[in-house]
Amino acid sequence: MPPSEADRNVKGRYLAAALGVLGAAFGIVVDLFSDQVRELILSDWLRSAVRMVLQLVIFVGACLGTWLLAERHARRSRNRRTVDELTLDISSADLDDDLPNDHAVVGRRLHYLERRTESPFLAVFLPGLGLDASDFRRHMRTADEHTVALTLFGFNVEEAHSDRYRPIGLEAHAALVRVVLDNLHDRYPTKRLILVGFSVGADLILKLSEIWQAHPDKALPVKGVLLLDPNIDQTTMNISTAVAAMDTSDPLAELRRLVHQATNLTEFRNICEYLRKITEKNPDQVQRHAQDILAYCSDDDSPDQFLRRLEVLDSQTDMLRVVFSFDYEQQFNGMVAAARSKRLRREIFHVAELNHFQLIDDELLPSEMKRLTSPSRRPREADRPTSPQRAGH
Repeated sequence: MPPSEADRNVKGRYLAAALGVLGAAFGIVVDLFSDQVRELILSDWLRSAVRMVLQLVIFVGACLGTWLLAERHARRSRNRRTVDELTLDISSADLDDDLPNDHAVVGRRLHYLERRTESPFLAVFLPGLGLDASDFRRHMRTADEHTVALTLFGFNVEEAHSDRYRPIGLEAHAALVRVVLDNLHDRYPTKRLILVGFSVGADLILKLSEIWQAHPDKALPVKGVLLLDPNIDQTTMNISTAVAAMDTSDPLAELRRLVHQATNLTEFRNICEYLRKITEKNPDQVQRHAQDILAYCSDDDSPDQFLRRLEVLDSQTDMLRVVFSFDYEQQFNGMVAAARSKRLRREIFHVAELNHFQLIDDELLPSEMKRLTSPSRRPREADRPTSPQRAGH
């Protein structure tokens, strides 16, 4: 483990103190034994020795000074790369699609976190249902990539109960994510885009890819995509289903009822951690988002719809990774088996030995980001599995 800055400061103080003691001792010797010292100084061998010592001291001092300057520069660089809390004003010019009247967003703001680095990669993180950008702050502090984490409209804590931030639908959320991505692309046109979605944030990326498929002129070049616990079908949407049906006039009673739905300790732990995160949010916002996501993932117990959307997304990026927690273990094998009939490579799927919220901790994200930013060769069409429907084409 490399020494911390505090350890290096302590070592520097010890070195300075040692040099000071040696200097003081030399002065005392000269004062007490001045005649003897002068005789020694007159000797040739001692003059040579003193010259060598002085040269060594000058060399060590120069090295120490260079190291201190380098540390000061590195410290300033790290301070410049702090996680900044920023906002983006939403204007009518940003939204080229007509939104329903109940999706009032113009004149409001979107909140996001950004940590700038010199990396050629720009990673954008989308949070889960009712969560916000703060869930990614810990990873952003140490990530090599230039990182941005978005808080969806209406889910910023300070605006949770503002009448100006009323619930909006999935179409509007997807349109606003496009606004953010377009803005970032304009600001950093040479950086290679990576999208990371957690839970419902992963579903939102699938929705965004469908918009890009329908409007290719609006699509952005995407280097890589990481989906963390996306919803496969309605069997993976227990919490979303419960939130969508809750009575928001009495959120406390509804949240208590949600805890009682846990069938094992893992579910109980995940539900408790999730509820802790959303209690500061507007329950109407969370419920509307849950209802829309539930309608978006409308297939009852089949992964076919999810895999079709995954095919679309896979065609729009150089590298796709879909990572599931152990909570999805029962659905994983059936989903991978169904993927064999699609144009999807089995290596894009992975199950991590982690629970749902551990997927966004420091244990998994750094390795997955390294995988997405490493040089890769996208398989040729001839290398890809061919579905029966496309045979002979």
